[in-house]
Amino acid sequence: MNDQPAPMMIPVTALKRVCGDDEGVIRRLVQSRQITAKSGKVPLVAGVRAFLDLVRSEARNASLAAARQEAQEARAEAVELDLDLDENRLVDDDAAQIAVANVCGAILREFHSIPARITRDLPSRRTIEAALHEAQTALAATFTDAETDVPTKPRNPKRKT
Repeated sequence: MNDQPAPMMIPVTALKRVCGDDEGVIRRLVQSRQITAKSGKVPLVAGVRAFLDLVRSEARNASLAAARQEAQEARAEAVELDLDLDENRLVDDDAAQIAVANVCGAILREFHSIPARITRDLPSRRTIEAALHEAQTALAATFTDAETDVPTKPRNPKRKT
């Protein structure tokens, strides 16, 4: 004789509420026959187990897909950097700093001579100098921010050849 009690059967809508299924997962499980439904009712324990197995599987697959995507993006970035190095599209750190210093020096030199060329009136000259100082400060901030965005060659590249 069969000593196992019959599984507790509940309506499909009740299982949806128990599992918090708003996306039709229970319906898909019933349609794919992972949960057997008889007269609109499903076994409670088997239904919850199948729901949790599917949710765990989807979560595992989603995290694996995200990790694969990140790894693919990192590989693409490494290939792009190697290509830039091979094609000499990057500037050495020292050369970039020298170039920026020369440009900033030329701009600063020109800025310092502007007030004297514009007016001989000292109060007006001080106003112009203050405005130029603000412009220089903003320009320096722009160069500082841009310095982190400019791709450069490392000083001692450790590349495989």
